[in-house]
Amino acid sequence: CRSGQAQNGRCIDTCCTSANCTNGTACHEGTLLGKSGLICQPGSTTGSGGCCAGICGGAGNCGEGVCEKLNISLCMAPCCGSATCGGDNWGDYICRAYGASNGVFTSCVATGGRRGSGATGSDCSQDSDCVGYSCASATTLHTHKYCTDNCCTDNDCANGTRCRPVSGSNAYILHCIYP
Repeated sequence: CRSGQAQNGRCIDTCCTSANCTNGTACHEGTLLGKSGLICQPGSTTGSGGCCAGICGGAGNCGEGVCEKLNISLCMAPCCGSATCGGDNWGDYICRAYGASNGVFTSCVATGGRRGSGATGSDCSQDSDCVGYSCASATTLHTHKYCTDNCCTDNDCANGTRCRPVSGSNAYILHCIYP
């Protein structure tokens, strides 16, 4: 499998949008090796609602199949990095993982402030130095802190980082990391 992941005799992959999927699959809420997330699965998207496009009654009303109850239930469209998120009078938006009723997903969320200009892979000392508002700790393979962000494909990453599934406590999130 291209993704290195197989389940029930089929190659599977995590995704952000149905454009990340191939071979008649679409991006929907699902389970990968026991953890929730957006997974390429057989079938097509079932609805047309994008992020915050309207009230939804269930996953079938939304283009990517994520209907999340906040104060009201809204279609939440996943994002592929903070550069795709805008801002408003209350601050910049960043692509951030959030806990949903069926797992952990990414969506543009408000920071309440301004983000930095550090691209993924750039040196940083704190989260606010980075476009993705996330400064990763140094590792044994990468000896300094660096800016990171959520992603959908390697094209969303920069400076030698790659888009890889990172395992959280109950979900996989695609994140730009150094290999």
